[in-house]
Parts: sequence; C-alpha cells; structure tokens
Amino acid sequence: MSGDSEDFDKPYLPERYRQKVMINRRRRLVRRAILGGIFIAIVAAAVLFSGVPSPGWVHVPALSSQQPVTVPAPPAATISPVLNATATPTPGFVVGPGVPSQPSAGNISLADAVVALRRSYPAEEFAILSVNLSTMSGHTLFRFVIRPVSGGAGDESTAFIDAASGESWTPGQDTSPVSAGQAKFIAGSVFPSLNPDRIDVRYGDDPERGKVWAFTLYSGNTQLLNGSIDATSGGIATFYLTVPAAGRPATPVFSQQQAQDIAGRYISDHTIGAHPVNMTISRYEPWRTAAGPVAGEYRFTFRRIYSGYLTDEDGFMVAVDAVSGEVIGYDQLWTTQDYSFAETMGPSLTNYNAGVAVIRAAGNVSPASAESIHILSEEILWQNRHPPGIIQQPGSIPLRWKVVFDDDIIRANASLPPATGWVDIRTGNVTELDYRH
Repeated sequence: MSGDSEDFDKPYLPERYRQKVMINRRRRLVRRAILGGIFIAIVAAAVLFSGVPSPGWVHVPALSSQQPVTVPAPPAATISPVLNATATPTPGFVVGPGVPSQPSAGNISLADAVVALRRSYPAEEFAILSVNLSTMSGHTLFRFVIRPVSGGAGDESTAFIDAASGESWTPGQDTSPVSAGQAKFIAGSVFPSLNPDRIDVRYGDDPERGKVWAFTLYSGNTQLLNGSIDATSGGIATFYLTVPAAGRPATPVFSQQQAQDIAGRYISDHTIGAHPVNMTISRYEPWRTAAGPVAGEYRFTFRRIYSGYLTDEDGFMVAVDAVSGEVIGYDQLWTTQDYSFAETMGPSLTNYNAGVAVIRAAGNVSPASAESIHILSEEILWQNRHPPGIIQQPGSIPLRWKVVFDDDIIRANASLPPATGWVDIRTGNVTELDYRH
C-alpha cells in the first residue's frame, strides 16, 4: 500500500467540468424518470395493484445564514450502501499491487469499490485510468485516478472510496463540523415522505458556498432526490426532487401566478428572519419526453435587496411543479452580513457612461474585437460575490455599475460566457474586467 500522495492538495475535479457534471446529472435524472414511467405503465397494464404512496410536500427546516444549526448525533443504525453488486473494470484499467479483488479483512472488493465510485462519477462521463490502495487519516482507501471522457492529458483527478464502508471519502471530511453520519441523518429526516432505502453523501467544495455535503436519496437504483448540506451549519443549501414525466398532462394545472405565490410562501415559511428580496426571473419550463413536451415546472429567482439596490449574488431559486404545485427545487445563497455593505451613495455616473468606460477598457484588451462589442445589460448592484471562507470586513462591499457584454468571438462560441465589467458609480473607473476569449 502506498502512503499519502504529494498531490492530495490538488483539486479533485477540474473547475470547468463542475457545471457540465451538474447539467449532465440533471439530464440523466430526466431520462431515468421517463424510462421508469414507461416501465410502470407496462406493468400496470398487466397487473392491478394499489397502495403505492406518492411523494408528499417536501419539508425543509428553517434556514439561516446568521446562526449555525444544532445538528443531532446520528442514530445508532445508519443507512449504509448496498455493496453486493459486481462491476467489470474498464479496458485499460490499471490495478495497482495489493488492491483486493475479493472482500477480505473487513474491506470491500475492487468490484464493489467501482460500483460505489460510479454513483458519483458515471461511466458515460468519466473514465477510470487506475486504482491503488492507499492509507490516509487512518482510512484504507481505494484511490482512483479518473478523467472526463471529453478530456485529455492533464485533466485527471482523484477520487477515494473507503475500503471499510464502501462510501465516498474526501480529505478533510473527518474534521468537518457536520460529520458524514450527521449529514445522512439530516438528509433522511428532512424528506421523510420519500422513504429512501439508501442515502449517499459526499464531502466537497461548492464554488459559492465552500464546504458542503452533497447527498442523494435512492429507492433501489432510482434516484429520488439530490441536494447539498452546509458542512458547517447543517442547513439545507439546495435540493431537487426527481418527478416522473410519464403520465403528465401536456399543459400546466397551476398558473404561473399560483406557482409564484407558492414559491414566495415557501421562502417565508422555511427561512429565519427577514429576507428582503425581489423576484427578478420568472419562467416556465416544459419537460421533454419521447412522445413530446409535457407540463413541467416554474422557476422563480428572488434576489436580495439591501438599501434599495439588488445584490450580485445573494438570493433564492424555487422550482414549483406545474402539475402538483409542490416545491421540487430549491437553491439558497445568503453570504453577506448587513454590516459588510458600504454606505449608500447615489450614483453620479449614468449607465451610458458606464458602458462607454467598459467598452474602452475591453478595447485595450482585445483591439481587434472592439468594433463588435455589444452591451447586454447595465445595472447598479452591490458587488458582493466573493470566494468561500473570506471574511468580509465592515463597509467593504461597494455599490457599482455591472456591465455585461459580448463580441463576435463570444457570440460564435457557445462555451464562452458573456464578459463583465464593474465601474465605480462616482469616478467612472473600471474596477474589474472579466473578458476572456
């Protein structure tokens, strides 16, 4: 067995693949829900059955970014993953010395470790390059080197499976204020109506929230729900409920206004204290099936307001099922304390002058693209986006013009995000420019 590796401090998943993983995971959930619905319809045609419970209203305990949540100790009996499945190593899969092919001495086999790994890193998205047996922080670990199937040399990352428990393991999780067992307890107790038979949790970094426990609830091999828990406070940060698309009507049952009222009440009922927000995005998203579109969901984005101006980052997203009226998705981010905002000063710079300042700055970066620059939006916001773990000092969050723009190169490449420039509302100086080709 090898000891601690010198690259344990490297990111385990390249940042540019995080968003792709989230998008692909959502697509897999929809595909599985469709296939599951078709299977149920076939069985129902042959056998009459009754008593199948439907998921109830998803209840989330009160959340607060101001006060930590007291997390109860997990019960003596915790849900453990089922590890009796088999897996065949991928061709080209390099197995290091000492990696057990069969269960032994309280450790799982390589086949079961692969099954556990694939729950977080599915074969259609990640290739396994090699596996070794390692020790770290008192754990015996399967150390997998993986790479996105769309990646190349240099895109490798590392993932660990605990050889004793068969669960995902990440350096640092043993010192987390919320333990793995407590994260399972929270996820299971928050959604009791789902009655899962397995709960998987995985410790890691959220680019906006810092340390979190990502969780997934299963019934058999079917994903019921996934989300994340703040690893410091124990509060639910995100969740998304899997709803089968089969059998849904073609048009919504609930109107957009009814769904908006449900979303607003949900925020009021499940947060602590006053959260002044303004709804900035309201949209309906039909769900796509093989037979055509069916009634889907409404999505509402509520952004935080402080002293009359919107923040760049803080707020809520609530998704409401257009058929049942249930809240099926939630995303909360509330990172900035009130004392961190600077004293409010009205702008002396117009949006036109802010746009001109950004165009000039962008022209200095890419002169060849200057003539094709197009302004997408200009708004005054609190510039409160910051890396997780940074303590914001009193009065440190400024009020600035945010100018979003693109050019011919960005418009021709869907993988490139729009560029952003921040402008001082009084001096007109461009304080920050994110403009990359």
